[in-house]
Amino acid sequence: DRAAGLRTLPVVRGLAFAKRLSLVLLALLGLALAVVALWCLLFAEAWLTGVIVLALTVQTWRAGRLLWRAADREEFGQVSRRMKQIMVGGLLAFLAF
Repeated sequence: DRAAGLRTLPVVRGLAFAKRLSLVLLALLGLALAVVALWCLLFAEAWLTGVIVLALTVQTWRAGRLLWRAADREEFGQVSRRMKQIMVGGLLAFLAF
């Protein structure tokens, strides 16, 4: 790679850092969603919002797992689909609340 003028090591390190950062952020998002779902299901009148947010928590966990092991274009496409589902679920939770 060096002979061809390519610098792949910084790219690989950048991808590894992005995966670690996304895993941490998705874990925090999943934890926050789980707390909101628990609160909505147990202490609030908005049980439908709790159910939607609980489904969002599962989708967030799946997206994080897919992103962590994504290595080719098809798996990144699956991550993109999960993220779109999370956004639609967030919109539904907002409208239900």
